[in-house]
Amino acid sequence: MILLAHTNKNRNGDGKVVFGGTSDIVDDVDCAYTLDEISCEQGKKRVLFENIKARGDVDTEAVYSYSTATGQSYEQRLNSIEQINQDTAEKAKQERWLNEWLEKDKPVINAILAALEQGDTLKTNLVNNVHRNYGFSNAQINKVLAEHTGSDYAKGHRWFLLSGHKNAKIYSRLNGIYPPGQARVETCQAVKQGGN
Repeated sequence: MILLAHTNKNRNGDGKVVFGGTSDIVDDVDCAYTLDEISCEQGKKRVLFENIKARGDVDTEAVYSYSTATGQSYEQRLNSIEQINQDTAEKAKQERWLNEWLEKDKPVINAILAALEQGDTLKTNLVNNVHRNYGFSNAQINKVLAEHTGSDYAKGHRWFLLSGHKNAKIYSRLNGIYPPGQARVETCQAVKQGGN
């Protein structure tokens, strides 16, 4: 017998779905999984099953994909189900985590990018601008600033850091149009040339 229950609207601290049905369901079954969407693109949805109760040798997690194309029959949709290998599943989970992280920080990221566009690249000026014009706390700005600093756009970095005169911290926007490594080198060179 397969029983279905809902999950809570809010996720836990690790970003995972939380079982929200009556406790009797999990108490009375031998095996329970949560089901979560990890991606939906190009007419395919990927879902993650994570085990929350096991009495026996079962997988701790499994990822499947299926077609979401319109106009297909139930049998066609059922036949489109495929199990995803571990490497692809890990990549999809990382992409979901990255998207959720970026979405959570989006207001502060946009405010920092706007301040960078206005020419406030020195950390002190940058933080003051964002705090004054957008109302975020200094702690919140510094946290987002640190977490999204780096050279790889695909990993959620949105700016990089250079050391200026007397170890001043100078930020510059990371251009996501180019490959991350190339964007970093080109932009760094432009900043260095401008400072000479």
